[in-house]
Amino acid sequence: MSGVRTLCADPVGEALDAAGARAPWLRVHRSVPAGEPGWNRADLLAADPVALQGVVEASADQLLPWSPTAPGDVRRAVAAGLLLNDWSRAAAVLAAGGLAATGRVPSLEAGAVHLRWRDGRLDAVALTSSRFACAADDPAAGAPGARVVDDLAAEVRDQLAGHLPALHAALRAGRPPLLRVGSRTTWGSAGDGLTTALGAGDPLLAELLAGAPGVWRGTGSVLVDAGDGGTGGGARVLPRRASCCLWYRLPDASACVTCPRAAGGSC
Repeated sequence: MSGVRTLCADPVGEALDAAGARAPWLRVHRSVPAGEPGWNRADLLAADPVALQGVVEASADQLLPWSPTAPGDVRRAVAAGLLLNDWSRAAAVLAAGGLAATGRVPSLEAGAVHLRWRDGRLDAVALTSSRFACAADDPAAGAPGARVVDDLAAEVRDQLAGHLPALHAALRAGRPPLLRVGSRTTWGSAGDGLTTALGAGDPLLAELLAGAPGVWRGTGSVLVDAGDGGTGGGARVLPRRASCCLWYRLPDASACVTCPRAAGGSC
């Protein structure tokens, strides 16, 4: 956690900027950009089976170039798995990234989280709430929207536990379900997001995982050489995932190098 905390005009915006800097794959906004199509309010999307299926179907269409022979139901299942993975990771980045850099945990409250998919993957998130949790000695403790808590690591876990189950339930609720996985996949993806936001060796990560559901606790405990990803920029050491995004189910696709299946495990 950052040792220097200051009072600024927008404590949540400061936390979000810091969180976004830790996840280059995710664009983080303070409001929904005007005129940009494709945005969905998270709670409304989870509550609307037709809209949710539309997002999954559009994402499944984007998988055709990767695996043109995959049956439609397989592509939909993989697309739903990637949606759950991306959404869970993004939520974890917002909550934990802000805490690590500013000592503040933004509120992932219903109605305030907005998501955008592009080319089949979540690429941007907007958080419109001004509420956040902080410690009693934070200069922003008296700011509008502040809530003082004793245990900020527990607050991160509580924010994720309050935000993510609705999505998992919605993906499983269809007839047939869009996704047939248990809650392990949700929490495994959230744990991966914590590692993304903090880095595998960050002491705060161990603190966050210590009181978390069992599946989180395996996140980041094993590091793997992921190569350079084709960038020529040198080898990357990444944490072994605690759960699977289902990419391996596409015909001719192999398990990701960080997947538990790559080590002979299961999802």
